[in-house]
Amino acid sequence: MSGFGPPPPPPAVRRTWSVLVAVLTIEILCATYIKPILGLVLVVVMAGLAGLTWACIAVHELGHLAAGWWCGGRFVMWSAGPVLIHRSPNGLVVRWNTSINPLGGVCGVTRTDRGRSVPEWRLFLLAGGVANLLFAGALVIAPIAGWWAYVAWTCAAVSALLGVVNLAPLVRGSDGHLLRSLMRGDAAARRLLALDSISSRMMGGARLADIPEEWFHDLPGPPDGTYHELVARYLRGSRRLSSGDEEGAWEDLSTVAASAPPPIPLLPVRAYACCAVSQLLATRPVPQLSLARQWLDAAGPLGFNPGVRTLASALLARAEGDVERVPALARQAHEELRRHSMGFAVSTDQLAALRGLDFRPD
Repeated sequence: MSGFGPPPPPPAVRRTWSVLVAVLTIEILCATYIKPILGLVLVVVMAGLAGLTWACIAVHELGHLAAGWWCGGRFVMWSAGPVLIHRSPNGLVVRWNTSINPLGGVCGVTRTDRGRSVPEWRLFLLAGGVANLLFAGALVIAPIAGWWAYVAWTCAAVSALLGVVNLAPLVRGSDGHLLRSLMRGDAAARRLLALDSISSRMMGGARLADIPEEWFHDLPGPPDGTYHELVARYLRGSRRLSSGDEEGAWEDLSTVAASAPPPIPLLPVRAYACCAVSQLLATRPVPQLSLARQWLDAAGPLGFNPGVRTLASALLARAEGDVERVPALARQAHEELRRHSMGFAVSTDQLAALRGLDFRPD
């Protein structure tokens, strides 16, 4: 369209390690100016607290996982701290978690036949906090003596605090906040249910273009800057892109790409949006190759699912006339998507893009 004129992309997201830098600074000061033993004590204490916290987060996410299974869902992913387990088309994958909420945890369980009902969502959201409270109670009454008792009580306190904070509807995006939205039936609740219905259809192998368009009309809801709003805008933008609505796709994808990176990343939706805009610019009847390259660079590295970026690189290479690189990039994209995609199969839309590169997966 002649009216479609995207501006330059936002700056690429750079990972910050401010917490680690602060810890190392304190460590060096203790070792240099006070007593070396204090540095060692600090490392031991912080490592112990981190371990206990991640153990409590693992219990929290296992509670969500159990509830999701109980409601007939299929496992997609589970992470706690540095450990990530997710389903891929090649089976279960266990690896270090460097990109999906590495300071916390995530659990994904979805149905492939339909979206979850409101009661199923309530059970799923409640299960994490309840698991923490039950775990804390079990540690308190367990017959543990000696130094291990102090460890158990500390872990119980951390677990109870985690459970209460998650169930309290005070933090936007927390389990308790989403539970309150479901009870009220407000826009955030409708968005959550719509996202779940669309995700279940996609996990079942449906293309975005095959999902009814009316499901996407009011999907983002009122702008509130939450993670769910960004995911909703990304899906609606991708749906508009698949139906040829470039201006509508640009509106949604650019909003996601220009959003401020969250302090604790969940999925790299911002980087996915940059890749989608690059793909849009590269596959237009009159491609804007320089701008497409800028948008692709703005996506930065995708440690969780690099196949999304590699696929965009392959489409851009074809648009640039670099035919020698296209087959290798397409093959690499397919292998990365099979290794890292969270679904039960490589996305139907991604397979269609690969076939557009004259690549036929086995």
